[in-house]
Amino acid sequence: MSVALIGTISAFVAVAVCLAALPVAAWLGRRLGWLDEPGARKRHAASVPFTGGCVIFGCLAAGGLAALLLGGFNTGSVRIASFAVAVAVVFAVGLLEDLRGCPVAGRVAAQGAAACLVAFLEPVARIGPVEIPPLAGSLLAVVWLVGVTNAINLLDGLDGLAASVACLVAGSLAVLGVLQGDSASTAVAAVLCAACAGFLRWNWRPARIFLGDSGALTVGFVLAWLALNLASGATGEAGTLAPFMMLGLPAFDTLLVAAGRFTESPARLRERFRRVVTADRRHLHYLLAAAKGERAVVLRLCAFAGVVCLLALLAVASGMVVFAAALAPAQLLAVAWMRRAGRRAAIRRAARASAAPLGLLALLAAASPEVATAQRSRLDDGFRSEARMQFGALYLTPSFTLDRFGVDTNVFNTVEAERDFVVAGTPAVDAWIPFRRRALLTASVAARGEWFERFEGERSVNPDARARFDLAAGPLTFFAAGRRLDTRQRPSFDIDVRARRVETETNGGVRVALAPKLSLDLEVAEDRVRFDGDEFFEGTRLAETLNREERAARASFRWRATPLSTFVLAGESREMRFDLSPERDSDNLVVTLGGEFAPRAAMAGSAEVGVRRFEALGAAVSDVTEVVASAELEFALPADVTATLEASRDIEYSFSPLYQYYILNRYGVGIGRRIGNGPFDLSARVVRDENDYLGGPGRRDVIMQHFATLRYRLNESVRIGLRVGDVRRTSTAYRGFEALQAGLVFEYGS
Repeated sequence: MSVALIGTISAFVAVAVCLAALPVAAWLGRRLGWLDEPGARKRHAASVPFTGGCVIFGCLAAGGLAALLLGGFNTGSVRIASFAVAVAVVFAVGLLEDLRGCPVAGRVAAQGAAACLVAFLEPVARIGPVEIPPLAGSLLAVVWLVGVTNAINLLDGLDGLAASVACLVAGSLAVLGVLQGDSASTAVAAVLCAACAGFLRWNWRPARIFLGDSGALTVGFVLAWLALNLASGATGEAGTLAPFMMLGLPAFDTLLVAAGRFTESPARLRERFRRVVTADRRHLHYLLAAAKGERAVVLRLCAFAGVVCLLALLAVASGMVVFAAALAPAQLLAVAWMRRAGRRAAIRRAARASAAPLGLLALLAAASPEVATAQRSRLDDGFRSEARMQFGALYLTPSFTLDRFGVDTNVFNTVEAERDFVVAGTPAVDAWIPFRRRALLTASVAARGEWFERFEGERSVNPDARARFDLAAGPLTFFAAGRRLDTRQRPSFDIDVRARRVETETNGGVRVALAPKLSLDLEVAEDRVRFDGDEFFEGTRLAETLNREERAARASFRWRATPLSTFVLAGESREMRFDLSPERDSDNLVVTLGGEFAPRAAMAGSAEVGVRRFEALGAAVSDVTEVVASAELEFALPADVTATLEASRDIEYSFSPLYQYYILNRYGVGIGRRIGNGPFDLSARVVRDENDYLGGPGRRDVIMQHFATLRYRLNESVRIGLRVGDVRRTSTAYRGFEALQAGLVFEYGS
């Protein structure tokens, strides 16, 4: 029997059972006193039976039995048996909550146990194009199952809303099951769709029966399991993402509400977590219902969910993984926009109903703090006080640094050192042009120059230009930026020659204010590196091995914990494509967690740590997963002592066709102190680089840098001094070198 026919017959059985059982369940609910009484957070004015969950569970059992008899389930399948037991556990916990109440920790623990029973028996191997370890996949599956289960329960706040959305999503998942030929998923989805459709006969406004926690949790768990099951069995990447996207409305609304609760004061962590699980009326359907009629809100949200499901099915049919992935940020932005529109409409409606101005002021004061702070983006205007010059709306800060005016004992980093007198400095200017505090144009232009007395061929001028434009529009801040660097400086210690290259960077995106202290950044970027065609090193033409184009998409959540500290959770997908060496191509997925600290804090700078999944597309390189990190921090210590810490770990491409790429580990520490109360200060810095090469014979380079600088401050803007340092490289399979650098330094405005 075909998959579609099994699903159709099972659905007919489920809807017949539902329509027959609803009157009986409503009568029993009133007879036994299983009633949902009116309350402060509830919108119904009379007692309503909450026995709808028993009807839904009975429909699932009857429809599942019909599918089993028709051959829709493999009788020996551990997956189906574990799913049936897990659904029974979730239903029992929900029924206990309806009848007697159950602590939040107990409910979540029982749901987690049911989710573990399902997830660990059949781990998730990939999410979209990304393969994940079985343990990580199982843990993500548990989080997904528990999260969606409760998201559907939270969606059950208006008559007919949860059942309608579940009916649309289940029907779409049934279509996916037919396309995949998965009879079990098709039967379960069709049964749930039919049960919810029949249940709406008594649940549409005004509702005569409620789902209750038992019904809403059961529906949520089944939908989450269906999405997980269909995503695991999908053959294409779009088919893997589409089931998750169909549940975006309840999932993203729950995430935004939880984030808003967590990021509010007070700052104690325990209190924040307590607020996350405390019920309130911040959910999307409540916000919209405060401004419009309940039926209109239900129809609008059902239309939204239906359009998303249709788009997800079209993405699967066309095989467009980018289209399927774009549904996630699109839904998040749409939900955030609808939440904002609902709040503003409610305020306008209440203001019109208020007869006195004091009533309006009281309403605004009592409104959620999100209305006042989260919905209006503000551009950073710190440049107004930091800029050294102002000409009307133009703010400027010029600077000049002469960091080398002396001897370099090894110009070419070779064993047989060549000495020369070197002068190197960088004039620069930063500029800002604000437009009525709604837009800001930022530009920076610098040109580093290097002059050699003996080796004239090493002389160069290296211009570097950057620009960025920000535009604030309500809760959204749009930005676009670009950079062009034309340089002959060494790109890294992997290459000892000064090779001319041009690097261009373009990026753009939007920042969305989600809560008073929470925002979301969505960004796309494209970077290009082009070496001159006649640049060679160690017999390798650098343009052949290093000319490349990188495209990236990045999303990051930013939580402003205090005025001086911001924590960032970011994910990035990056494609690297080489012009002349396609065997080096790779796809990268990076997830990081970090923090940013303002200069006025005791610790200033930024730090992040995460994981990079490097997936090779060519035969020349191999897959690898590495921990990545980056940190540049400055600490203000007692006795006028300043300490700096820098660290980084990442994957870098080598110029060599033999090694392809290496793992860069950098550790650096610096310390500075003012000498007495006079104008002198002394600083020292030590940096260690470790390059572990992969893809060829074992090679490991260690580069040590030591520098000490004595400065004399002429005034607040000008300092002169003397710097002495050395650079040394040792290697297991390559040449080492030593270089001593000594000379004067001059700084203005830096």
